[in-house]
Amino acid sequence: STGGGPPTPEISPSFTVSAAPNSITFVFGRLEAASFVSVRLPEDDALVVSAGGQLKQMRWTVDPLGGGQYAASLTQIDGGTEVNISLTRSDGEGAPSSHVTMPTGLEVSAPVAGTSVTAGQDLLIAWAPSGLPDEMQVVMRTVSCTRVGAGNTVVTTLVWDPGTVTLAVDPSLLPPLASGEQCEVDVQVQRLSNGVIDPAFAGGSFQARQLDLVRIVVLQP
Repeated sequence: STGGGPPTPEISPSFTVSAAPNSITFVFGRLEAASFVSVRLPEDDALVVSAGGQLKQMRWTVDPLGGGQYAASLTQIDGGTEVNISLTRSDGEGAPSSHVTMPTGLEVSAPVAGTSVTAGQDLLIAWAPSGLPDEMQVVMRTVSCTRVGAGNTVVTTLVWDPGTVTLAVDPSLLPPLASGEQCEVDVQVQRLSNGVIDPAFAGGSFQARQLDLVRIVVLQP
């Protein structure tokens, strides 16, 4: 038995680490067990993240929707650095080594910040370095609009790293707007790598991403 909470072999964590150029690196962890989407560990247990000489205990945080997860921030982590998350438990039933290697960082060169484009038009997106055997994602996310309304997020997954891609700006990014009204939209390019979950867990995932983004203006035609 544990000192509280589900036993480690029943827990499946979802760990993510996100880094951007010249920025803080964010680490998140959500623990799922049976019918519980998000488990909070007893106070005597700890999740600790380590990377490149940094060591941080992850803290329980509650998101705006009322769900909980563990979070920590690190100073910038370079590509090739291994990130490890260790679970220690008061009953000794820990999971010391879930780990992932940070992918190579990137910078978006197109579009340039402030570019205006009409919904439905093609947009050239370019980044460097490229040509690596990585999974890439382009995420377009509505930030704010000239009138209040629910924006949207559109994710395009690329199974290689071409360095450039031309995508139509999805009209679903915009809430109902009159012609000529507009939204600010973040165009984010992410390079992904998948890690290994400690075998003491039931299963789970550990994903690292390096990202860069630019904010553009999308007009209602």
